[in-house]
Formats: sequence, structure tokens, C-alpha cells
Amino acid sequence: FVDLGFEGLGILDFDNDGYFSDSSDAWPAFSFQSTGNYPVNLKVTNEDLLSDIDTIIIAVDNGPPTATITAPSPSYLWRVGDEISFEGNGTDPDTGAIAASGLTWDFILNHCTSLNPPDCHEHHMETQSGVDEGTITAIDHEYPCTIGIRLTATEPGANGLSDIDTITLLPEVVTLTLETVPAGLNAGVFAILGPTPIEKAAIINGSTPIVAPQSQINGDTKYNFASWSDGGAASHNITIPATDTAYTATYSANKRPVLAAIGNKTVTEGELLEFTVSATDPDGTTPVLSLSALPPGAGFVTHGNGAATFSWTPTYSQAGSYTNLNFKAADSADANWFHTRSISITVDDGNQPPAVAVI
Repeated sequence: FVDLGFEGLGILDFDNDGYFSDSSDAWPAFSFQSTGNYPVNLKVTNEDLLSDIDTIIIAVDNGPPTATITAPSPSYLWRVGDEISFEGNGTDPDTGAIAASGLTWDFILNHCTSLNPPDCHEHHMETQSGVDEGTITAIDHEYPCTIGIRLTATEPGANGLSDIDTITLLPEVVTLTLETVPAGLNAGVFAILGPTPIEKAAIINGSTPIVAPQSQINGDTKYNFASWSDGGAASHNITIPATDTAYTATYSANKRPVLAAIGNKTVTEGELLEFTVSATDPDGTTPVLSLSALPPGAGFVTHGNGAATFSWTPTYSQAGSYTNLNFKAADSADANWFHTRSISITVDDGNQPPAVAVI
């Protein structure tokens, strides 16, 4: 005998025949005549005639089973690629041991932003049904993460009751440290890219790229990648070792060339303007000089020793202001590493000499 209570405009399907015609009482009663598990369906309709159906299983003189995972131990620490053995069983209080056909295993990778407190979401790895033991392979994933093993034991018969047992396995981790020479330059591991030193926990036997940018600039110094301590390329994959390990990226420093001050210039039409431009490189190499947008008739001659000569005699039709004359001193080994200075040249009106007409 069962008493059920609900609120709203509800009707019940006690015999699971799909017809909601068995009762619409607020506190209906129904008598089940034999032992078993019976689905009871409740349909509730609101004043807008919107409805929903919910189903519960009523167990009559029938206790639920118990699922038990016996292996692995919850203290087992896994590494990527490990073959993890699992074993478990189910017991029904009425019929005894549940056959393997009544067991279902779900294996879940829990990807977490935090383990304490836990803040995780699930990635389903695989399901194995009809077995009471077996193995799974621990997959590669960025830490923090865990592997969840979930055993569902279902008693035999129609609408059999179920029970679930779950364990969570932590991985075995080490600390990876990224360093640079000189210290403080950027490097990357997993999804982290930032100033060194960087420390990151990682699962043994997993893999990750470690990255050193080919070049990076700090002030007037460009640092060019030279080598990793493990001999790998600037960006390469590593297998996570079984012990805490440091990886060091070494850089060579290249100072920016220095272009000497030039200053704005003034000249009168018809007169010669000539000045020297010079640059040095703190590393001792000879900068390469250039000039963009020469005024018409002007010349810029480099001497191959870090100096160049600008010369110009404006004609009597070139009075005006010439802005954004950009002088550049580039590193001899890296044309993209340079120092620039911009000047303007003002050309004043000149007193053009008279011309004698031909008689």
C-alpha cells in the first residue's frame, strides 16, 4: 500500500500503461499486490495548460543493491600511460551477488582549476559494461586533473534498482621550472607564457611544449634565442620526467645602435647645406645608415664606417619646409633592429641673381 502526495493539477499513472487515468486525488492511495519495482508516473498541468511528467520507482519489499569498488585503492597515484587495473562487485540484499552483466563502469577525467576546494568539470573517457574487472589507460592532460572511476550495480529484473560507488584518483606530479639567461625574460609551458622563473606542476610521463620566443626586447636590448639547456629548439615538446626538473633558455644580447643627434636645419635657396650623420653600436659593429624621402636634388652618401654625409643645394624654386626626414641606423646583423631620428629642413627664399637676356 502506497500513499503519494503532490500539489497542483496532477494525475497519476500507477500501472505504467501510458494513460494518466488512475488517480487525480491530492493524496492518492494504491495497493501493489506483489514484490517488485514499479514505475509511477505523475503528470502535472498548470493553469496555462503547460505540463510536465516525472517518474519514480517504488520498490515493494525490495531493497536496493550495493556497488563496491575494490581496486584500485583510492591512494593510487597514476602517471600518464599507466594501465590502471580496476575491480568491483554488486550485492543485492534480496538475491545476493549481482552478475557482471549488471555492472557498468564509467571513467571520467576531471579537469580542474582547483583541487582544494575542488572546482572541476568532467570529460568522459570511456564506459565498460558487463565486466567486474579490467584495465584503463591513464590519458595525458594538463594538471590539475583527476581520474574518476564510477561503478553502477543494477539488480536483475524489470526496473531494477541501482547503486553507484565512486573513487577519485590523483596523479603523480613533479614541478617543472623554466628559467632564462639573463633572468626575467619570457618563456612558456602548457598555456603559460610570461616572465621567468615559471614553476608548473605536471603529471609524470605527460608531454608539453616549452617555448622560448625567438627574440624579445627589453629597453634598448634585443635578446635572441641561443639554446635550451636540454638541447631542444626554441619551441619543442618534452616528456615530463619523474623528478623535479629545470629548463633554461639562454639568450644572446644585441644592443640597439645609437644615432647621434642631428637637429633641425635651415638653409637659403641657392646655398649648400651639408652635414655629417654618425652612429655607433655598443656591441662594436658598424651600423648601416639610410635616409628615407630625400628632397629633390639632395644627396646622402654613406662611408661604411658608421658615418654619412648629407648635401643639398636647394634651387630657387624649393623654398619651404621639408619635414619627417627620417635617418636610420640599423644593426649590421639585424636590419629590423635600428634607431631613428627625424628632422625637418627649412629652406628660406634666396635672392636669385639677375639673368642677362641674350641680345
